[in-house]
Amino acid sequence: ISLLIILGGIGFYNNATFGSPFTIGQSSEVSIGTKFHSKFIPVEKWNATGVFDERRLFPGLFTQLFSVERGLLIFSPLLLLSFFGFMSFFKTNRPFAVISLTSITITLLFYSVWQDYWGGWSYGPRYLIGIIPFLFLPALYFMKTYRNKLLPQILFYCACIIGIFVNTLGAFTAALIACPCEGYNGI
Repeated sequence: ISLLIILGGIGFYNNATFGSPFTIGQSSEVSIGTKFHSKFIPVEKWNATGVFDERRLFPGLFTQLFSVERGLLIFSPLLLLSFFGFMSFFKTNRPFAVISLTSITITLLFYSVWQDYWGGWSYGPRYLIGIIPFLFLPALYFMKTYRNKLLPQILFYCACIIGIFVNTLGAFTAALIACPCEGYNGI
């Protein structure tokens, strides 16, 4: 019910502002920026069917998770340990694990089909920042389960060092990461 109230409020706002509950606005022109679309769409033609496109799902997922320029697992390799800790997390706290997995899945799917799935000129996985705490919880369960084992500790520290290195490089070179909306197709 609370989701319907929120969606109803957003629809009411969009209707009052843009003339339709399904029309959204951001800027005067926005690039779709994928190999499927190469034209600019004026804001007056923006709607839910133009901004969200299921053909962007796989390129969007790849960019969000694995891309060298924006991939979450590149910028936070420590999250790889979450795959190993999810079962322990699920057994210990099933309701919260289900809620976490649902939040992660919805966010990933939403931003993967979004017209700007790469995050514009931002540094790193801009749209996934809100789900990073949920993603780290299983990694913490992994470390708790295997805290006295040498190999998991080595993996943990290696992932931390790699993450620090990647983010330090990004701090000095982030201005060089171009946006696909500017004609750059490197992602």
